[in-house]
Amino acid sequence: KEGHDAAVASVLFPKFGLASSSHIAAEDRLLVSAGNDGSILLWDLGVECAGDKATDPSHFFHGCSTDRGENIETGEGMATLSITPQPKILFGIPHGDKPNWLVSSNAAEPIFPCSLFVADTSSDITVYSLPNR
Repeated sequence: KEGHDAAVASVLFPKFGLASSSHIAAEDRLLVSAGNDGSILLWDLGVECAGDKATDPSHFFHGCSTDRGENIETGEGMATLSITPQPKILFGIPHGDKPNWLVSSNAAEPIFPCSLFVADTSSDITVYSLPNR
């Protein structure tokens, strides 16, 4: 099973500033979710959400890959059927405590570029610096 093992507490469309060659940035396909199970997941929502000109966000993170769906032919005289895949998890962060809030920094930020800030049920705020290329 892909996804969280408990309810989702927070979602974020981060604005890391990962520009692509087109005007559509990779963030248009990237979603971060934080669950009551203590995990944080980064999702590729795919072209169905942002369009086929949006950059695959896995290109910006080390060690990530996505396998998107494909079009199939249904036979002679039949229309092409497009199989819509589900959103795919790029990677997860085992945070531990139940997250309550997420916010992100920009890639141009000098101290914490491409970072997620997580407020949880503890008295701490955790910073995850993501492995961008």
